[in-house]
Amino acid sequence: MSFTDISVNIHDKALVKEVSNAFLILCERGRYPLYPAINILGLRVGTYSLCVLAGLFICCFLGIYLGKKRGVRYYQDIVLALIAVGIGLLIGGHLLFFFTIIGKIVAFIAATDGLTAKDALSLVFTAFGGNVFYGGLLGAIGALLLFTKLIKTIDRSDLFDIFAVCVPLFHAFGRVGCFFGGCCFGIECSIGFTAHGNEIVPMLNDVNRFPVQLLEAFLNLCIFVLILSFFMKQRYKGELLVVYLFLYSIVRFFDEFLRGDEMRGRFLCFSTSQWISIFIFAFVMVYITYIRPKKKRTKETIS
Repeated sequence: MSFTDISVNIHDKALVKEVSNAFLILCERGRYPLYPAINILGLRVGTYSLCVLAGLFICCFLGIYLGKKRGVRYYQDIVLALIAVGIGLLIGGHLLFFFTIIGKIVAFIAATDGLTAKDALSLVFTAFGGNVFYGGLLGAIGALLLFTKLIKTIDRSDLFDIFAVCVPLFHAFGRVGCFFGGCCFGIECSIGFTAHGNEIVPMLNDVNRFPVQLLEAFLNLCIFVLILSFFMKQRYKGELLVVYLFLYSIVRFFDEFLRGDEMRGRFLCFSTSQWISIFIFAFVMVYITYIRPKKKRTKETIS
């Protein structure tokens, strides 16, 4: 018995095979090609990884440019902050993924008399091999809070404003990577694409699915343009992260209804990400109705 008997495991032998063997997903509507991996100088590189690296590279330069707009003198602080964000993204994203499938892991262990070394290794890769965006986002915010406690040369509000501009742009790149890689796919729908021969995500194959990854990428770009305009016009200074959380929580709550993958975790009628969206939206409402007015009254009293 293996963990794949309990749930869909994308980190099995097919993933190992993917490292050395290229394959092409052929889709309807002009046989549009999707490439989970491409060949660069003889090395197989995941398309998702390339999209993430491209987004990180662009956001790094954007962050430095925005830092200059806010008068940040030490550009290395922006780079160090981005490194902290990257570490927070990795840790938080993988941890939340672990919590979304912990029930299946417990069920697997309970149904197994004894774990072999191979089963244990597969279990570790499955438990921490996936990534959940909300976990990465919360991990990145936590990393920035810690960073601003250690580094005093940059104003916390400026740093979080820069972060709020960069996150939706970075996320858009990531969602395009999801589309090419085949993960985070949409529901069965007459509008969309049909993949064939995807050995990493077999349940994606031979079903026409709505391209929810591209929809979310587009909406993230819209959020990016809006928050960037606020940043350049000095609107909501020090509160752009709240603006981002408000907008994205709404986007994510509704586009989860268009998701067709099962490895996301569910409780009652909503997915894990929908519950997190509800809590974030509630926090923003508390901030708008109570925390923000209180901060404003405090500033007026001091002045």
